[in-house]
This record gives sequence, C-alpha cells and structure tokens, in this order.
Amino acid sequence: DCAVICGSETSASTPGVGMESHDGIRVLRLQRGSGAHAAVDPFEPGLAPKFDEALVSTKPDVVHVHHWWNLGPDLVRRARSLGFPVVLTLHDHFSNCSLFFRMPGGTTPCRELPSIRACAPCLAPRLELKEEELHGALSLRMMDFAAEIEAASIVLAPSESHASSVRGFLGTSRTIRAIPLGSAEAIPKASKPRSSPEAPLRVLHFGNLSKLKGVEVLAEAVEIADPDGAAIELTLAGESVERGLHAGRGRCAGAY
Repeated sequence: DCAVICGSETSASTPGVGMESHDGIRVLRLQRGSGAHAAVDPFEPGLAPKFDEALVSTKPDVVHVHHWWNLGPDLVRRARSLGFPVVLTLHDHFSNCSLFFRMPGGTTPCRELPSIRACAPCLAPRLELKEEELHGALSLRMMDFAAEIEAASIVLAPSESHASSVRGFLGTSRTIRAIPLGSAEAIPKASKPRSSPEAPLRVLHFGNLSKLKGVEVLAEAVEIADPDGAAIELTLAGESVERGLHAGRGRCAGAY
C-alpha cells in the first residue's frame, strides 16, 4: 500500500495540506505559505509540522525520500526522529547545488566543490542579492544536506557515475548504491528486430524540452550522423519549457 506526500509549486496565505487521489493512490499535497522561496533556502518552515502530521497519519513501514524541493531541508531527519526507516534516492545534484544540476550557464557543468567562496558569486546575481547576504544561508544549507545524507538508512542513486559524482561533491564516505531506474524483469526485450536494415532508426526522447535535458545535443547529433535526413527519425515527447530551443528535425509530440 503506497501513499505519496509531495509539495506544490503554488503557495497560500498559510501552509496547508490537500488530499488528492491519483489512480487510486492517496496523495497528500503540502502547500507552502507566503514566505520566501529562493534557490538557496526554498523552504517554508510552516511545512515541517504538516510533514510530520502527514507521516503520522499514513503510518508507513518505510519512507522513501525522492527530493526536498517545496517541502523542507530535513525530511530524512524528521522521519527518522518519528521512528521511520528512510530510503533516500539522489536523482540530481540538489544536495550539493542550489541550481539542481551544477549547470550555472545551462551548458557547462560546474566542477567546484560546494563552498561559500564558489557558490555565493554564482547565486548572488540570480537572486539579486549581495554575496555576503548569502553566506549564512549557504553555510546552513551545506550542513543540512550533509546531515540528511548521514541520517538515511540507505542512500541510492540511478547510476554508478552519479553516485560517484555526488559522493565527491559532498565529500562523504557514505555508501551510495546505484540502483538503475526501471525494472529489467518488468520490461520485456523486443520480440523482433527492426523490419529491415534499410528502415530509418527511430529515436524517442522523453523529458522536458530544454538545454539542461540535452535536447539540443541530441538534435545536433542526429543532424551530424544523418545529414540527408533519411536514416534517423527523432521524436521528442515532452513539454516545451525553453524558448528558442534548437530541436533540429525532431518532431515535437507535445507533453505526456
């Protein structure tokens, strides 16, 4: 039996919890109050008791934390303090970067270790703040996420490379196990090969259409590999979230 506790991109005058159902699954959607919502400290303190109440009401045997965004920086520790074992999956670099993906310019990965020296100059212009105004929040943020990693019963990542990258940037010796997304047992192999070697190679991409998702890299690779446009058919399934994106010959199928 599964229940979902999630955040919301919207806010209200005071923090609250909405009850929803998705395909028969109970969903508790926590909505933050009207407090600050910024990249360094995007959490509404009023959600902490709402999160505790949601956990107590669902009485889980295990809590699986997928992300902190729109919820709070201490979800693992709060769940553990209530006596629940916690699985933590690190899907991105939010634990060590306020920008989620360590891509400050949208194209080039940042290789700096998290620090006030490296992060304050990056975030200050985005938040229209002075660098020194971010020092306290950045210091607290780094301590929060280091403590979250240590408090989890087990920490997972979707690949060996991501696990290694997160370990390096967090500077932790904690074991992060790579558990590939999906299930090999549940997804049968193709029952038959392509109809003929001459048929176009059909490539399908799932994900929001943005530079951060590598859509432009994929589109350019298709154009380079198949300049005549006869050998590869590219379909892009996802919501367009970035104007002026170069999709090349990719057919945009829309959001899914």
